[in-house]
Amino acid sequence: MLDPLGAIAEFGIGYIKAGRLQGWCKLAASCIASMTATFCIDFGSHLIIAVHTGARLPLLDALGSGSVAAGLALIWVWRNSKLTQGLPLGYTGDVQVELNKKLVDAGMVFDKNEKR
Repeated sequence: MLDPLGAIAEFGIGYIKAGRLQGWCKLAASCIASMTATFCIDFGSHLIIAVHTGARLPLLDALGSGSVAAGLALIWVWRNSKLTQGLPLGYTGDVQVELNKKLVDAGMVFDKNEKR
């Protein structure tokens, strides 16, 4: 008799024994810790500077700056992890670089750094 729950349990136990689950948990913890620390440091320092310089909306400025910094921290952790090698991560700068390469390759635009 087929036991689908047993097969799922065996797969899960094998995944845990192989250490892959621990690796992904470490990656998640690293992402969360890196993003939180980066956000807090950037948010706090930006808020202090914005208040002292008399910015109109210092809280929003600091929130935006902290969010960008947290995103950059996530990208850095993702790109430097052995688990995520080969897994694509699309973000604005990456997409723009690829678009520019395709336009240059198609001859639609010229790269100012290349000889024609």
